[in-house]
Amino acid sequence: MTLQAFYELVGGNYEESMRRLMNDAIARKFLVKFLDADDYPKMMEAFENKDFEAAFRHAHNLKGVALNLGLNALGNTAGELCETVRSRQEPVPYPDDLLAKARSEYETAVEAIRQL
Repeated sequence: MTLQAFYELVGGNYEESMRRLMNDAIARKFLVKFLDADDYPKMMEAFENKDFEAAFRHAHNLKGVALNLGLNALGNTAGELCETVRSRQEPVPYPDDLLAKARSEYETAVEAIRQL
């Protein structure tokens, strides 16, 4: 799979990503490293445990990493999750729809990275 096709699949922008990451080799290197990052599973666990402080922290980290790598769909959804729990206090409307969207976007990104 080409990086251009990859970015189309994950809702990103190849040209924008290359301005930030400089070239295909660097992009591929950091995309592969994304597979080892633990903010997504920790974010999901924190939401499940209603630990909104941890959920905020991991959603915020996931947003930053995803957007820097050009995983725009996932980064934007993580940003929405971040805003949902910004106050870090209950009652927080449980964002089932956003969590499902994040799960789908994360799984799409991981599968696409593996195909690179």
